[in-house]
Amino acid sequence: MSSVIASSGPRSKRSYLTMAEFSHDIFTYTTTFNERTRVTSGTLTDFSGNSNCPRGRFLYENGRKLYPDAHPGVNTYMVGVFDPVSFISGYIDPNSKIFTPMNTDKPVDTAAMEGADGGVFGINPNGNTETDLAQPVFTRGDVLAEGNMDISGNAEIHKNLIVDLSGHISGNFDVDGTVDISGTTTMHSTLTIATGDLSVVTGVLKLNCADGATGLANAVCGRVQLNGANDAYVDVSTSACTSNSRILLSYWASASVTLANCGCLFTTDVGSGSFRIRSTTDFDANYVNWLIINDATA
Repeated sequence: MSSVIASSGPRSKRSYLTMAEFSHDIFTYTTTFNERTRVTSGTLTDFSGNSNCPRGRFLYENGRKLYPDAHPGVNTYMVGVFDPVSFISGYIDPNSKIFTPMNTDKPVDTAAMEGADGGVFGINPNGNTETDLAQPVFTRGDVLAEGNMDISGNAEIHKNLIVDLSGHISGNFDVDGTVDISGTTTMHSTLTIATGDLSVVTGVLKLNCADGATGLANAVCGRVQLNGANDAYVDVSTSACTSNSRILLSYWASASVTLANCGCLFTTDVGSGSFRIRSTTDFDANYVNWLIINDATA
């Protein structure tokens, strides 16, 4: 009785996920020898113009290395990688912001069996359809991102969040500490401050404001003119108004304000999408500033 044992050489298991288009960040390396000077020079050439270097591709180490000084023309440690989808091979800086390490114990032939699109990503067997993009990050240290921080899920931060440049938050941020923003932050969802204060030290808090009584979309502040009639009033329509809205009113101190017609301002008919501003003085035709404050718990 005999048996046959099949074996193969060591397989590369360290892999990287490309975080952006990487044709400018993967290189071929060639050397030339000058017979006259007896000097060897090396050249790194990127894959500029190659359309097979998209974001979200797995690259696997092939065992080759380039070292500064030992390899002419190389100024940083580089590793050889190959792409099992496009069959591109070259050298990358493994610490570049373009690449992030993936599971280092998964060989390329295992990854090639995953997915219907050539084995780019596997799918977690937990019942959802999310593909395996990268591992979560857990750290009690600092996270320093000098480029863009693209978060499509939730970010739970128990210390301080500091944004030095422009920030773009499209998901949810749960911050127990302080959010320090010295640039511009655009939020497409709701900013909820459960406890603590919102402080603007040297900048300006800008709100969505509009003048006029109609066509205000979701404006939370604006300026309108009372109708100047007996029992003066003006109706304001904005989707920011609810039946629980608190509305602050003040006269616009313009050059045309008629002090004799100024009265006490108050609101009535506060409901979903509209409210009415009234004056206790008849024939009041002055301009009024308004600001809606909504209860976050309502």
